[in-house]
Amino acid sequence: MIFDEYDNTDSIYGWEIDHIFPKSLLEEKEVVWEKINDTGNLRAMQWENNRAKGNDYPVYQSVVSAEDNKNVHILFSLLRQFIFLCVLNSCLKNFIGIRSIMRK
Repeated sequence: MIFDEYDNTDSIYGWEIDHIFPKSLLEEKEVVWEKINDTGNLRAMQWENNRAKGNDYPVYQSVVSAEDNKNVHILFSLLRQFIFLCVLNSCLKNFIGIRSIMRK
């Protein structure tokens, strides 16, 4: 997140104010506005993660994470890991096949 990117949903570095305990759930329980918006219930959150979080509490799935000093979409990161594992698996199968041929 970048401070100047507040409320910028066109940027991967954009962020919003998140209600830790979801605002809509607290409103359903008729919690007063002052407690819903108390600073102890607020935090900065990357905008895509905030939207994905929705009303989930206490566990939610992030869609953007940090890799080194860059934000990356988790789906792309998982896809890269999956491709790497597939290639590794293929290489291992070839290596094992070659070893079994060499032993004959």
